[in-house]
Amino acid sequence: MLGVYYNWNDKKKIIMLGNFLLDDALNWYIENYDNSCYNEMKIKLINRFCLETLGPLIECVNLKYDQKSGIKEYFENKRRFGVLAKLSEI
Repeated sequence: MLGVYYNWNDKKKIIMLGNFLLDDALNWYIENYDNSCYNEMKIKLINRFCLETLGPLIECVNLKYDQKSGIKEYFENKRRFGVLAKLSEI
């Protein structure tokens, strides 16, 4: 999204991507950096690090409040999906 906002080209997106990574993902990025297109690098990162967390993350983001179920169940589900997606509390 930032790349679109700042009108970055593919090369700039790949360079800037490293600024948003930490720990194992950053080390992997440094070791595997090449001049491939941004979308290829993004797919490689997702395949390497996000397979087990991507589904729960999508569920967490897409979860909608349902009056019938109540607020308690909504927040319990948000928390459960957040834990599965390995989100941290800030």
